[in-house]
Amino acid sequence: MNRSKSNLPILILTLLLAAPNATWANGFEIPEQGARSLARSGAFSARADDPSAAAHNPAGLAKLRGTQLMLTYNALWNHTQFTRGESALEPGIGTEEFPAHQSRFDSVENQTPFFPLAASFFASSDFGLENMAFGLSIYGPNSSGHVTFPDDGGSRYLLTELDVLLVYYGTSVAYKGDNWGIGGTLQWVQLPLLQFTLAVDGSVLPGGLNPYASSFDVLATIDIKDNFALSGVLGAWYRPIPAFEIAVSGRPLPIELNATGDSIIETIEGTVPGSLPDGLEVENSGAGMRLELPATARLGMRYIHLDGEREIFDLELDILYETWSVLDAYDVSLDGTVELLGQTTELEDVLVAKDWNDTISVRLGGTWNLDERLSISAGGFWESAAAPKANAHLDFPSANRGGGGGGVTYTLGDKDGVQVDLSLVYHYTVQQDIKVSDSEGRVYQQRPLKPCPENCDGSPGVVANAGEFSTSFQQLGIAVNARF
Repeated sequence: MNRSKSNLPILILTLLLAAPNATWANGFEIPEQGARSLARSGAFSARADDPSAAAHNPAGLAKLRGTQLMLTYNALWNHTQFTRGESALEPGIGTEEFPAHQSRFDSVENQTPFFPLAASFFASSDFGLENMAFGLSIYGPNSSGHVTFPDDGGSRYLLTELDVLLVYYGTSVAYKGDNWGIGGTLQWVQLPLLQFTLAVDGSVLPGGLNPYASSFDVLATIDIKDNFALSGVLGAWYRPIPAFEIAVSGRPLPIELNATGDSIIETIEGTVPGSLPDGLEVENSGAGMRLELPATARLGMRYIHLDGEREIFDLELDILYETWSVLDAYDVSLDGTVELLGQTTELEDVLVAKDWNDTISVRLGGTWNLDERLSISAGGFWESAAAPKANAHLDFPSANRGGGGGGVTYTLGDKDGVQVDLSLVYHYTVQQDIKVSDSEGRVYQQRPLKPCPENCDGSPGVVANAGEFSTSFQQLGIAVNARF
């Protein structure tokens, strides 16, 4: 091959990774990044035989020869439903005065279940070196980055809208010996968008708790971002005999995001006329939140069934541990003042308790190679809940969950030394339904102008997450991997 042809894959790699659409990503994760890994329910850290190894186990990149470019797309449907439970507090507003009071016990669903912005890009090359490989990657956590619920529904004090974009830009290096390999991915983490909207009780008067709706309800939004944080993934694999491989990988340290931006207040259509002025504004507004994402550790064990040197099928078991206990609360600092009822009132900081737990996930999957061009993959998983029952929420539902899926990969051609792998995958995840009573709930209605308990006669406030939660996810994964 002449020099101009040998440089072509590198040129394509550079252009692809500069594509502007690569900045789209998601929120908190369900299995798994990349279509081929998704087909195996995430049991992929030992196999890790395509450029998405940069995310799963960077050591796997050293197994890849030549230059590879991979585009993978996981379309996701988030079906989440919430039915408000009854409060022990007496309603403070009559049904005829405030129509929102009538619908307090109706079930509400995520009104934007389909999340289309889920493309990821991976590339690798050995640059002609026998034992080393390098990679570039742009991807986001595998989850839904946009959910919406009605302003007048029973979920109003939990969430009305959430938009999240989180992006990992990575560069990787890997080295291998005869039967082992090590590697790492250094990542720049960007949070270009985090908007969180919910109804809050904007009353400037003490007391007067209203469990379902208030004439002083307003929509409050924090709009924050963080353009730089550091992270990384380390990995290794060892193949003591041809039929068995073991791998370890993970993110050794949590990701610390310090997001800053603005706070916004808007009136809600349907509130009692005249209770709130039009055009509410926050003067000198500002908002900030520190958010930690967990360290992770993954162990993978893979059996390879061989016929001579040809792999017939493999079966892999992965165990993943994530330190989600670093997320103890959304601690939001607010600056600014609001003119209301002739008073200038300062916004108080907001604390939404999360108290999440560390999680463990067990993933089992495998691939059967029917011939040199066609393979079929399948897998299933179970994962423990991050969110305690008392802190159940609609932002990132995380109960005990499990699921499974499968897919096919077909290899096209071998013209001029180029092969293209096409993968199509379906995966389904369902979470355990959660029912939270009013006495159990620990997520409270926000009152940023007169917060509880100091302005509520010692009461912690209105329990906002009393009710029933139901969540499931469907994913359709597509991947194109060009191998030069």
